[in-house]
Amino acid sequence: MTETLYGQSTVYVVDDDEGVRASLCYLLSKAGWQVQTFANIESFQKSFDPDRIGCCIFDLRIGEENGIDLAHYLNSLNSIQPFIFLTGFGTISVAVESMKLGASHFLEKPVDSTTLLTLVQEAVFNSSQSANQRVLRFDLIERRNSLSVREREVMNLLIEGMLSKQIAAKLGISCKTVEVHKTNLKRKLGVRSTVELLKYRD
Repeated sequence: MTETLYGQSTVYVVDDDEGVRASLCYLLSKAGWQVQTFANIESFQKSFDPDRIGCCIFDLRIGEENGIDLAHYLNSLNSIQPFIFLTGFGTISVAVESMKLGASHFLEKPVDSTTLLTLVQEAVFNSSQSANQRVLRFDLIERRNSLSVREREVMNLLIEGMLSKQIAAKLGISCKTVEVHKTNLKRKLGVRSTVELLKYRD
């Protein structure tokens, strides 16, 4: 884990117990993480950035509120941040539900410090990978959207395995025009071969 990733990420802690918040903040800050702590769901929602690299640590019970609701909230935002549940009264059914919602781990209090730090490091790394993948997906979409209607038609036919002659016949244009479209679309998409076009398939 690089120092850069530590500096670019945030660990969000949501727990209604002030002592737990202070303890986790001290542990995580000492390990080098940027930490934000919250006593309730509302204050967390006001500050949370779903696109920032990091992870979330939730208590299962936050006062009268339910940490499971936070899991639903993160999922609704398509957040890139994994979340870890902590609880003092875990049950198998609740653990199963939390994992189905995407929790990376479900831990019972008191939590071993070394274990938690290891899981946070793993979660933040996964968040970083998700962020990179999201950037790549957006780049693919933008490049594909830069194609003209005709260029996209030619691209899809190339992906199907058609030769320039066949494409020309199907679209009612000359082979020379097909070659021009091929050159332009490959330049816009930043590819050199037809095989590389597969990732741009509609």
